[in-house]
Amino acid sequence: MRLQAKFLLTTLLLVVSHLIWAHQPDKSVDFIENQGQWPSDALFNAPLGGLSAFFEKSCFTFTMVHPEDLAQVHASSQWSNDERNAWQLRSHVWKVNFDGANPNVNVVGQNTRSHYYNYFLGDDQSKWAGGVPAHAKIRYLNLWNGIDLIAYASRGQLKYDFIIDAGGNTDLIQLEYEGIETMDIVDGNLVLTTSVGNVIEQAPYAYQMNGTSLEEVEAQWVLDGHHVSFFFPNGFDTSKKLVIDPLVIASTMSGTTGNQNYGHSAAYDIAGNIYTGAISFGSGYPTTTGAFQESFSGGGWGVDIALSRLNPDGTDLIYATYLGGGSGDYPHSLIVNDFGELYVYGSTDSVDFPTTDDAYSPDINGSIDIVVTHFTEDATGLIGSTFMGGSESDGRNLASVNYGDTYRGEIILDINQNPMVASFSSSSDFPTTAGAYQTTIAGMQDAVAFSLNQELTSLTWSTLLGSSENDSGLGIRQTINGDIYLAGMAGDDSFPVTAGAYQTDFLGQTGDPWNGEKDGFVARFSPGANDLLACTFFGTEEEDQVFFIDLDNDENVWVYGQSRGIMPVIGTDLLFEEEGTLFISKFAPNLDDLLVSAIWGAFEDPWGGGGYAAVPVAFLVDRCDNVYISGYNAQAELTLTDDAVYDTGGFYLAAFGENITTLEFGSYYGANHVDGGTSRFDKNGIIYQGVCSGGDFPTLPDAWAPDQFTGWDIGVLKMDFQVSGVNAAITADAEDLNGCAPHTVNFSNYSVGNIFTWNFGDGSPETNEFEPSYTYTEPGVFQVSLISADSLSCNLADTAYIEIHISIPTDFQAAFSAVLDCETMSVICTNETGIDWLYYQWGMGDGTLSEGVDVTHVYGEE
Repeated sequence: MRLQAKFLLTTLLLVVSHLIWAHQPDKSVDFIENQGQWPSDALFNAPLGGLSAFFEKSCFTFTMVHPEDLAQVHASSQWSNDERNAWQLRSHVWKVNFDGANPNVNVVGQNTRSHYYNYFLGDDQSKWAGGVPAHAKIRYLNLWNGIDLIAYASRGQLKYDFIIDAGGNTDLIQLEYEGIETMDIVDGNLVLTTSVGNVIEQAPYAYQMNGTSLEEVEAQWVLDGHHVSFFFPNGFDTSKKLVIDPLVIASTMSGTTGNQNYGHSAAYDIAGNIYTGAISFGSGYPTTTGAFQESFSGGGWGVDIALSRLNPDGTDLIYATYLGGGSGDYPHSLIVNDFGELYVYGSTDSVDFPTTDDAYSPDINGSIDIVVTHFTEDATGLIGSTFMGGSESDGRNLASVNYGDTYRGEIILDINQNPMVASFSSSSDFPTTAGAYQTTIAGMQDAVAFSLNQELTSLTWSTLLGSSENDSGLGIRQTINGDIYLAGMAGDDSFPVTAGAYQTDFLGQTGDPWNGEKDGFVARFSPGANDLLACTFFGTEEEDQVFFIDLDNDENVWVYGQSRGIMPVIGTDLLFEEEGTLFISKFAPNLDDLLVSAIWGAFEDPWGGGGYAAVPVAFLVDRCDNVYISGYNAQAELTLTDDAVYDTGGFYLAAFGENITTLEFGSYYGANHVDGGTSRFDKNGIIYQGVCSGGDFPTLPDAWAPDQFTGWDIGVLKMDFQVSGVNAAITADAEDLNGCAPHTVNFSNYSVGNIFTWNFGDGSPETNEFEPSYTYTEPGVFQVSLISADSLSCNLADTAYIEIHISIPTDFQAAFSAVLDCETMSVICTNETGIDWLYYQWGMGDGTLSEGVDVTHVYGEE
């Protein structure tokens, strides 16, 4: 069987510049095992864009979506929730039953892929599945006596063959089509009529091997009602194996196949692995055949979050993971800690979104909630997953300006590796913490900022920040001392700015929460968000918003955003257009002075409505104060450098020198947009850019998936701008961070530099090895440091730290002696450890706990 379609989750386009590429792996359709994520009848699934194929012991089950509806799905992802719920998606299910087949047939996967899938769908943990294998093909062994069936992919199309052993009886092959309206044979092809269009199964092709050559055998369909078999007009050699190879083309899918993954976000880990976040329109396992309609955001045709991890050069897929419930689940931002554990911030209206035991908020709170999920390193399990919100809508931006702004905000990790989120809420009861700066909502939508612990079981701090109209929290950062910066868009002049701020007057328009012109804002909170230390507007009389924020080495505050007005130009001559719609600006830490500001990217709208030269999607200030930006929906005539990769395209990428005095790199890149979310630069100035590709995204030949079928798909671009200075980056396996003496730690060095100096924190001599192993012989807590240096680098050196916890030896045993009289017992510790920092706690048997090496306790009367 061949279908003109592309498979669901692993159709990832990838481009990596300045890298050496390895051998291209096989990239056919995946046959994914069922390990509890679907009903038990389905043994395997091959997702193919608008069509999904389930393989059962007794049949194939196909689900296909009407191509006209599928073509609307991309745009409808930006509709309101009411619009999506009102829209009905037309679909059709049919089965191909194996009449008279062996009921106990063994179906096995073959040619197992190197990558795997994870399914965290719904709140029933028994249906979660991690590390699910994918195969290049599956085989039905002895489906009928002497007859096997092999399903696989050829040239990106699904295909199945019947293998008839010598002496086998082809008359046993009987196929019953259930759920098909009419069936006909036209010009030798089998035409299936469904409610969503015709499916054509081309005339069967059969062959036998004659020595080393292939000999074709004429074969025809035989149709009797809804039953199909095969006829061989000229017979065949029954002493040899016969292969029957039907060819199926889903012609109604032309131009829309593969229309399942819309690109949102991208991120990286310390090793340079690539992470992507998309929404996936995967069809669930059907229960009945025939035509059916489903609402866009429910009933099994919602959108799930689809996450993938690729190796650093993008030549192989490591894992692919589904995350979601029965309705609409969207990724907004991704971040990965130094141990390869992925955090996802998103939004959902799925009541059954998967949450973990003891989650901070295990149940959905309103119509739409924020969600935060923390995966294990291999993504086969969840460390934590929680809802976050109040009784109304949270996490979906009501103040959207650009396509994709609905699914915005950002997640980062604080200095203790706890997740911090910038987002938005319309709930009067959004959860805040005691002493927070603002605990009740001020308008229709307020900006929010909050932090959870790593297991997502408790709320560390949370605050609202807003005006009487719509406000948005879009970017977030933390200082070394724990202060919190939040940036976004302010709705009116009631937004709480502080005295002495750079801009205390609201310059936009008030009185219209939906269409009034807004100002950007930048705010600084004390640790825990208890006090608003500083807050400034940043805008003009037109529409302005700050999308991203970052801090330089001196903790000056950099922002990247867009404006339809004339933003200030300070401290730089690098002014591309006087009416630039994009800005990069640097504030003093207290937000009382604007130190640098540049604008560029004028945009002339032929319809006179105004517009932007690009939409900000990624931002970085590196250790040398170089500034990096990325934008989508990029317009023509943005400034390029001589080494530009492309001179046209929908994405614009640039790197500026210190204080934006030079343009170090400027280039376009193909495709044109994302459907929401953030992408990221790492501290080496390498971009990890998510893309929603309609087929115009350039790839390299050895990429994991260099080709794309028609439709839309998630792509990712990784490019090194080669501007950044040295960077120190170290980690160790999670099990190496803690151990009992003697304990050996194997350190991993991902630094940029040419001189490395390690200090293990226990007084031992320093070493200049690149990746040392070190054995700790004494217990304690040790701070390991690595200095990476390069005398030719702009920043000369950088330092990274990691803590190692060494416990007492594993053979340590608690021991004591006791002296007892009528009512007093004295206990004496008899441990011979030689360790003077041990903690001692005594349980006295009557509910009393005592601390200290030797204690005395007086017992009361019985």
